[in-house]
Amino acid sequence: MQEGPSRPSLSRIENMKHSLVPRTTLLPALLLGLAAACSTPQGPPIHTIASEVNATLARENVSVIVPGDVLGVRAITLVALEQRDLNIQAPVQEDGMVVLPSLGSVQAAGLTSAQLTERLAEALSQELASGSKVVVNVLTPAPRTVHVIGAVKKSGAYPMPASGRLTLVEAFAEAGGTEYLVSYLGNTMIIRWDAENQRQVSWVVDARPRWWGEAETILLQPNDVIYVPDTPVARVNKWIDRYIVRNIPFPRFIVPAG
Repeated sequence: MQEGPSRPSLSRIENMKHSLVPRTTLLPALLLGLAAACSTPQGPPIHTIASEVNATLARENVSVIVPGDVLGVRAITLVALEQRDLNIQAPVQEDGMVVLPSLGSVQAAGLTSAQLTERLAEALSQELASGSKVVVNVLTPAPRTVHVIGAVKKSGAYPMPASGRLTLVEAFAEAGGTEYLVSYLGNTMIIRWDAENQRQVSWVVDARPRWWGEAETILLQPNDVIYVPDTPVARVNKWIDRYIVRNIPFPRFIVPAG
């Protein structure tokens, strides 16, 4: 994992406070809530929901495959009754797929190496030589990032630090702060891919600056998406489509209707 930029200083976060005026459900339900939202916060404050959000953080030894990773795939297969050693390096494409001999394009992004190994072993079960097995490793990992989008100064993907953790407030700082006149920090959305359970979880959080100094804070992990809605809340569909569906090719992401 590449080392990310230095974390924002406390003075920088304090300056952001003065320049800004921030439960696990399925995404469609969150979109309905946001569509009806006004300036009143729709989510619980950061410190009251932090433990719930942080409880879904991946274990330290669990890493999710992302586009740009280079995978090493090895297996002993039978071709025309001859054993062949399949030992290849395959990059994960932008659409989250990896192209493998005999199997073609296979979904890789959003899976752990163990999950992909299991899927490939099942797909190659008729071709594997006796006693052989499939082994998948990430040989060259792509940079791990979080996406901060919506009513922020600079929407985009930001590198995770070497520790693999970033706080929600630090993510706002990385994005240059939020748009003072249009941001609804009280309705901030956090979207996370739970690789171990292969499901998407999301929360609406009151992330206004008044809560930034609390002891309990929300920790982010690679591939998290932070969405700060703007005044025309209906634009949420545009951001979800542009950033999540198109740029984060994990399986089973829920696409909002309309």
